[in-house]
Amino acid sequence: MNVSKSHRNNIRKALWDACDLVLNIRGIGWSWSCSRFTRYGPPQSRAKFLSKTLARIACYALAADVAVEIALTILPATTGPMTILDANLPFPQQLFHASILSAIYIWVIYFMLDLYYHSLAFCFVAVLRHNPEQWPPLFDDPWRSTSLGDFWGKRWHQLLRDYVVSLGSQPLTACLTKLRSPVPATTSTTTATGQGSANVGRRKRSALSVLAAFVVSGVLHDIAFRSMRRGGEPMQMIFFVMQGVGVVLERAFSERWVHARLKSPWYRVMGRVWTFSWLLVWGIPFVEANTRAGLFRIALFPEPLKPLRIVHTVWDVLRFL
Repeated sequence: MNVSKSHRNNIRKALWDACDLVLNIRGIGWSWSCSRFTRYGPPQSRAKFLSKTLARIACYALAADVAVEIALTILPATTGPMTILDANLPFPQQLFHASILSAIYIWVIYFMLDLYYHSLAFCFVAVLRHNPEQWPPLFDDPWRSTSLGDFWGKRWHQLLRDYVVSLGSQPLTACLTKLRSPVPATTSTTTATGQGSANVGRRKRSALSVLAAFVVSGVLHDIAFRSMRRGGEPMQMIFFVMQGVGVVLERAFSERWVHARLKSPWYRVMGRVWTFSWLLVWGIPFVEANTRAGLFRIALFPEPLKPLRIVHTVWDVLRFL
């Protein structure tokens, strides 16, 4: 059977596109993507991208290993399930201690996600000859967030954005739009009233769509936790729902105080205080739930390949040279 060269190329392209759709969960390069991406700056050569990526992989692996060792060192000693709450400390010290462990836990997540992402980027660019621009940064400096919306909608990784939008926000928005009744507008008074009601309706639909997106995010994370046999803790779902509540609250506040917000020189400072206070308030019970579920017991690296062990080995060798 003779197959033309163009036909073979079309089949090869279709298979390549199918693989890309399976692996490219952010939809980079596809029209359906809802994600927002930052860039590394000016376009860079493949060799430069690979060298920087390799350096990032080494740094993230070492940072994650160091963070886990610190956490295991300061975790409260207990004969029961692991916990970040030390019952032997006064409540203020207990809260401060739990806050440090929660921050370390979040940093470990950040390091490991970036480690996995850059490892894939290195393989795809080096072996499969991807363009480096197909692998933009996974995070956008989340510590610079000035609001929860900024944190979750832009600066934290957007790997699940398309899923939570297409499975949560969009279906609920479409249903609410179809169910809303038309607003009568026969006179100027009723027109103004109708417009006010329509604005309230839009705000409610927007708030519900945000909550729906975070509920879907909670469900997806719960599935991931259960797949590791570390799920089933209610706080693992409540954390994501309350992040949606926080986004809705700050939107309501910013609409009311938008002019004062824009003029205030303290906006960024107060925005960061609000953002990380809300994350911490709900992050402590979230990390405690994950700690009880045993997530701190998961080995990030095989023992012979632990970055700290490799560094110690190299250091010992260099000392005897």
